[in-house]
Amino acid sequence: MPSYREEVEAEIAKLVGAFLDSAEEHYGLLPEVDVFAIVAGFSYTHAGEEPGEEETHSHDSVSFRFSDSKPWVQVGLLREALRLAESDD
Repeated sequence: MPSYREEVEAEIAKLVGAFLDSAEEHYGLLPEVDVFAIVAGFSYTHAGEEPGEEETHSHDSVSFRFSDSKPWVQVGLLREALRLAESDD
């Protein structure tokens, strides 16, 4: 039986595969990927800490990692993703 981490890694790999398939369908061939990012939301409790009565976790966090470490690249990519997410297109 796979561990929770193995399940999460498999789910991420599946999502990446679907994303690349979609890019190929849109552009005809897979274009060069200049930079990529992973953005994740986490829910967690500190070691030994119990969640409150109506909550499953006591803390929420957003984290991200980029293939390019330059801050201006990271900010630009996040801004463009937010603009696309907020657009009507």
